[in-house]
Amino acid sequence: MQKENNHKGKKDINTNSKQWMNSFIYIIVYISIALAIAVCTKFIMKEEEPVSIANNSAEALVYEKKYDNAIAEYTILQEKEQWPSYEMEIAKIYSIQGDFIKSNDVLQSVYEKRNKIIDADGKEKHIEEDKKLLNDILFTSMINGDSEKALEYGEVFLEEYPDDKNIMNTMFMVYMLNNKVNNAKMILSTYPTNEITSSDLTKLADMNALTNNYEKSLELLKEAWNMDNDNLEILNVLEQIYSNNKEYILTEVKKLSEENKDETIYKVWLAKLYSLDSKTLNEADKLISELEEKNIENLNISFIKADVYNELGKTKESKSILNGIYEEYKESYVGSYAKAINEYNLSEYESALNSCKESILLNRDYAANYSVMLPKIMDALKQNELEEPYLRIALEKEPYNYGLILKMADYYSSVLKDSNKALYYYEFASKINPKDADILYDMAIIKVNTQRIDEAVELLNKAIKIDSTKSQYYRALGSIYLTEEKNDSAIKAIREGYAKDKDDVLNLNNAGCYYIIVEKNVSRALTNLKAAYDGMDENTTDEQRKIITDNYNRVKAIEGNSNSALTLTDFKLFY
Repeated sequence: MQKENNHKGKKDINTNSKQWMNSFIYIIVYISIALAIAVCTKFIMKEEEPVSIANNSAEALVYEKKYDNAIAEYTILQEKEQWPSYEMEIAKIYSIQGDFIKSNDVLQSVYEKRNKIIDADGKEKHIEEDKKLLNDILFTSMINGDSEKALEYGEVFLEEYPDDKNIMNTMFMVYMLNNKVNNAKMILSTYPTNEITSSDLTKLADMNALTNNYEKSLELLKEAWNMDNDNLEILNVLEQIYSNNKEYILTEVKKLSEENKDETIYKVWLAKLYSLDSKTLNEADKLISELEEKNIENLNISFIKADVYNELGKTKESKSILNGIYEEYKESYVGSYAKAINEYNLSEYESALNSCKESILLNRDYAANYSVMLPKIMDALKQNELEEPYLRIALEKEPYNYGLILKMADYYSSVLKDSNKALYYYEFASKINPKDADILYDMAIIKVNTQRIDEAVELLNKAIKIDSTKSQYYRALGSIYLTEEKNDSAIKAIREGYAKDKDDVLNLNNAGCYYIIVEKNVSRALTNLKAAYDGMDENTTDEQRKIITDNYNRVKAIEGNSNSALTLTDFKLFY
């Protein structure tokens, strides 16, 4: 009996062992399959490694805005080199930080070291790096606000390298800043024409526009187009000069298109200009269809089409075009640029960032990647505080880009909330184009926000002297006067603003606030606030919409009550 039990026990153990082994095998198999799936998934959907455009560890720190660490790293790198290129980068960092005294001191040190090396070795041994260094010194000195020193540097550098296009481009701006417009024009007339490229012509077009020679600017863009109609810089510059003088450029391009019906170029330009405004997207689409019917294609047309289709909600068509560009130009910066746009449109922002940086690695001279594409992507990624060094690089590459200077001012004002740097760049732009009244308005708003009210009023009055047709200048004055309890001046400014633009919902809002706060006239206040409320459209921002709605509802709630106790603190005004 005992044997039988022993035998049965052994049998149970064997059975359990087999079951345990089978379970173990199944577990191993399941784990192996799971691991295989994980590995395959990781391989197929692997997370992209971030692309770096930094040439060294110090530059990488600059892109992270770790400026003090970057200075320390550049100092170490410079100890191993004789030529002061890394020290020059330190001067640039101090300049970005707004420490112009330190930056200028380092610039002087860099220039002295350069001179000793040139004296010892001769210029021939260092020509290319010397041209770059001198242009960096000139540009940084100019940006530091020392326009007289920049002028002194530049005239010496031009004697040394009279045909260097980069030095000439920067010197053009130095002359403009010093109000030496004729000297600036001389730069344009003496620009080297041997081996001139389509890209050179676009730069000349941009600079001519800054001297208000828009006719010559458009002629040069046409020359650039005839030389290479795939050059993306052509439409970038067209957009830039259009933003400076919209009415004139649009009218002129329309006129050229009418007078030269057989020339494709003007239809393409019109399509580009129409694509920049949501109200004229359908007109852009119509022109694109006309070009397609004639089988007219080039890179610029393809990018316009992709943009228009995307804005009109034809995402498949837009994606197809951009994919096609990428496949055809995979080895060029253009391919990666198209890929970045496509990924951005599909909200694949991390991939778009990598593609944009890949485009930069393939062509570090295409400034729009630094000034437009990267900032757009970084905005989407909520990384807009890191845009500063990229915008600065773009300006180094295009020192004559007036729109970019304004963009930097807006960036410091609205993103970094650095009123001093914002004012600095607005003032910089104002020296180049003193007749741009909008700059004075932007500066006035900063002055209001920093409680420098008298200076704001002075700037707004200057803006009105330059251009008395814009309602926002009067609107801002009205708000200031109402806040300062200068009620007669307030309503006068508000009414003048209304006379300039009866549909300005922000000014109508302010009028409503005036009537309830000052005159306690609920009916009249409600009339103006309802007009503001009803007049809101796609151009009204979410914040503006909320303020107008809140103000309207607040007055609506006391309709029929002539004894309003509401005060200015209950409402929000627009400047």
